Amino acid sequence: MRRSALLLALLASASARLPAQVDTTWLTLHDCVRMAREHGPLGAMARSVWEGKESSYRSFTRGFFPQLSLQGDAPGYTHSINPVVLPDGTTMFIPQSEASSTASLALTQKIPFTGGELSVLSELNRIDIMETHMHYYNARPLSLSLVQPLFQINTMRWDEEAQELHYRMAPRELAEALEDCAADVTNKFFDLLLASMNAANASLNVAINDTLYRISRGRFNVGRIAENDLLQSELAYLSAKTDYENAEVGLSRSRETLRAALGMKPGGAI
Repeated sequence: MRRSALLLALLASASARLPAQVDTTWLTLHDCVRMAREHGPLGAMARSVWEGKESSYRSFTRGFFPQLSLQGDAPGYTHSINPVVLPDGTTMFIPQSEASSTASLALTQKIPFTGGELSVLSELNRIDIMETHMHYYNARPLSLSLVQPLFQINTMRWDEEAQELHYRMAPRELAEALEDCAADVTNKFFDLLLASMNAANASLNVAINDTLYRISRGRFNVGRIAENDLLQSELAYLSAKTDYENAEVGLSRSRETLRAALGMKPGGAI
């Protein structure tokens, strides 16, 4: 009966010393994996890499679409004094001023199978003579050209196949990165679970050794035990406190590590 009463007293004291769980966030392993993939840094990094590869592939494929370009040169002004031969054979230096401008519209299409380029061009040139207020035009309504490299490697076709291969690999690399993210958060999940169990056991051990130390001190005061036994009990209590403090540090570190992996804001227990 004495032993049963002593055991109940020890358990009641240990339960009273366990830390209260306030504002606790309860997470299962599946919740952690989902949150890490959606909000965690590893999940965000994996999606960013996949989006970058997808954007790169789309940008590359758009280069094979017909390209319409409009180019033009702003009016260029030229003023000079040029020698001019008159009908009587004499030469005079006459100032001349003119302005010139150019505009062109081109439609270009790459040919991946041959590595060539087909283009259609329309161009208009204008020259203004300032002294006589005359205007001159030179137009090319339609110009068709084909540029085809000969005796060269068709790099355009190989680039297209390489980009297609990278694009097909991108979803698999994303899936692999998300699985690595799940494995990482799983390890952190069980690290926190183990740290929580260690902290709970250390807290219970402190409570039990504290109660035993107080009982030993009372028995020492009435002369029931020797001083050596009292010191051994005190040493066990101090050792249990040290283990508990180390366990709390490990628990806090594991909690913050998991919180960072899940992309959660600081605050509250997990």
